[in-house]
Amino acid sequence: MPECGHHEFCVNRVPLFASLDEADQAEIQKLVRKKEYPAGAVIVQEGEKGAGLFVLNSGQVKLYKSSTEGREQLVYLLFSGDFFGELTLLLDSPFELTAEALEETGVCFIESRDFRRLLLAKPALSLELSRQMARRLQKAESLVGGLGLQDARQRVVAFLRSQAAATGRPAGKGREVWVELPTSRKETAALLGITPETLSRRLHELEAEGKIVLKGWRGVAIRDPERLE
Repeated sequence: MPECGHHEFCVNRVPLFASLDEADQAEIQKLVRKKEYPAGAVIVQEGEKGAGLFVLNSGQVKLYKSSTEGREQLVYLLFSGDFFGELTLLLDSPFELTAEALEETGVCFIESRDFRRLLLAKPALSLELSRQMARRLQKAESLVGGLGLQDARQRVVAFLRSQAAATGRPAGKGREVWVELPTSRKETAALLGITPETLSRRLHELEAEGKIVLKGWRGVAIRDPERLE
């Protein structure tokens, strides 16, 4: 498998490793293996034994559960700086989700035995891993709770506002903010627990009301995120 560039990114800029000093980061950097995956490639298959920790250097990855009928339930969308595989390391269990690259994706990989040794030797890393896992759980609980209490429009609005806060860029017109859906409408709809058709209807409804402007399949200009409802 070809290697990806920017090896140091996985150590120097990922939150999981950012709290470590330079000597510790240099030690971890020596353990990192680099891999690239084309769009649509399966990085890890559900049921596989955990091989190590995967850190996204670039690209996007979806983690999903498959039903016996072949349907997919999207669980997480991961982006540069995110990681996965930690649960299989800590629980010594197979992967419960499949990881698939949504676009060309660069991954930095640390083998199980090496990462376990690091956790035992570096309390700061163990603490930061716990924090990152807690944040992910908090985000998942918030999403699941919202899905049960919000209708489709409220879910779409909440998602757009969260994207504006996280990645929005000023559009140069008052309070207008430019955002891009992090993945296709199909994947975004699955994340929100609605159908792609419902997502499209709600987006066009907001556009007809003058609250957003759609640009292509993924671009959205939000007139005023704070007043979007």
